[in-house]
Amino acid sequence: QRHRVALARALVHEPSLVLLDEPTTGLDVAGAAALSEVIRDEAARGAAVVLVTHDMPFAERVGGVAYTMDRGRLSLR
Repeated sequence: QRHRVALARALVHEPSLVLLDEPTTGLDVAGAAALSEVIRDEAARGAAVVLVTHDMPFAERVGGVAYTMDRGRLSLR
């Protein structure tokens, strides 16, 4: 519940940049699905969404441009 409240509080002002660090930590399947919809909605309204995660299936479901980091180097996925 704390994650949901924090996310709602962060998005209420419709920021132009949304930074998410491991947002699926502690979420069940339904919570992760709801979060992916929120992320897609934010991107659709024009916000830039930066997502840092180890959960690659989640990142792929959310879509967008994906980079991976290997030994300190970024590469386009």
